Amino acid sequence: MVKRTLLVLAIAAGLIWWYEQAQAPEVDAAKAGAPSSSAPSGLETPPAVKGAAVRPAGGWSPKAWSVIGGKLTPTRALRDRFDSYLPLGKGVTMVEVRATIEQDAEADLGQANAAQVLAIWDRYARLQNNDWQHPFNATEPKGWQATLNEQHRVRRQLLGPEWAEAFFGDDEAAFQRRIANLVATRPAAPPTLDAVLASAPSSAGTAASLSAASVASPAASASRDDWRVRSDKARLEWTHLTQDASLDEGQRLIRIRHYLQQHFNGPDAARLERELQLP
Repeated sequence: MVKRTLLVLAIAAGLIWWYEQAQAPEVDAAKAGAPSSSAPSGLETPPAVKGAAVRPAGGWSPKAWSVIGGKLTPTRALRDRFDSYLPLGKGVTMVEVRATIEQDAEADLGQANAAQVLAIWDRYARLQNNDWQHPFNATEPKGWQATLNEQHRVRRQLLGPEWAEAFFGDDEAAFQRRIANLVATRPAAPPTLDAVLASAPSSAGTAASLSAASVASPAASASRDDWRVRSDKARLEWTHLTQDASLDEGQRLIRIRHYLQQHFNGPDAARLERELQLP
């Protein structure tokens, strides 16, 4: 009886061992096929998702994309729209900005007009990365005309005449007026000794004129130098404000007028407002 019981137990143990061995490959295979939580997904974040960091808030009408009557039309509005997407130090690449513009333009305008908008954006992006031979330097007014001439030429080469005029025509005209005003308000040179002698009616008058010129000339020169330094600083401040895309036009005007009030008396502040062509 005991032998029979032991035999039954041995057979049962053998069956259990065999069943477990038969199930082991299936369990291992299931484990091998299951995705690992630590394994990389192999999916990269789409550029449009990364570009969402620079997406302007709120919805936009077709007119804000320069689409008027269902047709893309050269206006300044499209440049303003593009500028609202520029990275502004947010760590977003131009490729990601383009993907976001494409996504938004298709949603607002449809595929056909969105494709035309992207074509203009591609030219505008090349302009942003252009290697300028005469970059703008606010402290070197002598080079401003060369800067404007190069900007005018390159913008029309990259954007075409119509879009360049729509995007930059007003800015270029204002810059040209600023250059002209700078030339017109340039202080006259102090009188030379020959000029004083030529205008003197007598030897006594000559002596008096020479004495007055010798006293007045250094003071006048110092005054002109002081004005030039302070006015150049004001122009540089205005340049920085106009290049700050985080400010709107009203904020720029408030800040520059506050700066002028702090650093100039009433007549000098008014003179600089005219030279800067503030509205």
